[in-house]
Amino acid sequence: PHFEQVLQKLIEQVGSHQEAIMNIAQRLREQGIQQGIQQGIQQGIQEGIQEGEKQASINIARAFLKNGASIELVMKSTGLSREELLSLQ
Repeated sequence: PHFEQVLQKLIEQVGSHQEAIMNIAQRLREQGIQQGIQQGIQQGIQEGIQEGEKQASINIARAFLKNGASIELVMKSTGLSREELLSLQ
């Protein structure tokens, strides 16, 4: 809303250049939207990678535990906490 008010004041003051100002404003808005989309995509990718790594650690831990490995060994090997490992058993 504040941006729109500033833009409207500029338009009123520069009258004959209204179309050029609107085009610039539209381009800036579109760039902002694109940047927001790119940031969202990057954040989603990072979260997906982290979730995938966590799931891989859980799968490895399950296999270790199923084959009789100690909780301590699995903790060191996967980085999972004791509580996380106990919940898998």
